[in-house]
Amino acid sequence: MQDCGGAPCRQVRSLAESKLHEVERQIADLSRLRDHLRALLADWDQRLAGVPDGARAGLLEALPELPSEKGAL
Repeated sequence: MQDCGGAPCRQVRSLAESKLHEVERQIADLSRLRDHLRALLADWDQRLAGVPDGARAGLLEALPELPSEKGAL
């Protein structure tokens, strides 16, 4: 049976599997980012609770320096 000039089925399946792995990697990256932001917001909420309205809480100075996210926020 010929493939009529199109990509063979096994190659198409392999490409789809590669795409799935990439999507799963992106989901894992986004999940880590979500967890980081949740922790950051919880820390900021604690800092803000300890200062009067309008006073500086030093939120930006409290950002951790991450190698891959330096300056992300």
